[in-house]
Amino acid sequence: MKAEPGKRDRLLSLAQAAWDRIPVAWRRRVLFFTNDHFLVGVVGLIRDEHGRILLLEHRFRTPWRWGLPGGFINRGETFSVGLARELDEELGLAIAPDPALFDTEHFLPGGYVSVTMTAQALGPLQLPAPGHGEITGGGWYGPEDTLPEGLYPYHRDLLQAYWRTLQPSVASGPPGRQDAGP
Repeated sequence: MKAEPGKRDRLLSLAQAAWDRIPVAWRRRVLFFTNDHFLVGVVGLIRDEHGRILLLEHRFRTPWRWGLPGGFINRGETFSVGLARELDEELGLAIAPDPALFDTEHFLPGGYVSVTMTAQALGPLQLPAPGHGEITGGGWYGPEDTLPEGLYPYHRDLLQAYWRTLQPSVASGPPGRQDAGP
């Protein structure tokens, strides 16, 4: 049974007045427990001085061991700060992130949202990374190079889209993905 429009508005006004009286911390808890949760990550199209892109072989990424560098962001971090932290933690590599986002991946079955940024590497890559066992291999790849077997298909698409943006005659943006899986 539907409420009459005037009655519905009065009920909504009462609900709003009650909601406004609840402390903000409690409101956030209500929202937290009544909504789905997603992990939020960031990956980078990291360029070297020759314009090649960094790909890494990661011990814990299954079934696709190869992919772009990155990870999950911490509470309170911006995407740029999270990406810089991940590259420093995993490789000891400093980067200068570009301000704009390149792409967003919303993967519902995996419960995560990931953004892709571009950035410039500010130093040399040292592999294996000293004192860090998660990264088992890696290297710089250009559009003419054969990409490694076991590369996450979505990252392969991102690389191809990025390289297309460097060709002025090709008008095509990043691939974007919603609800697709590896």
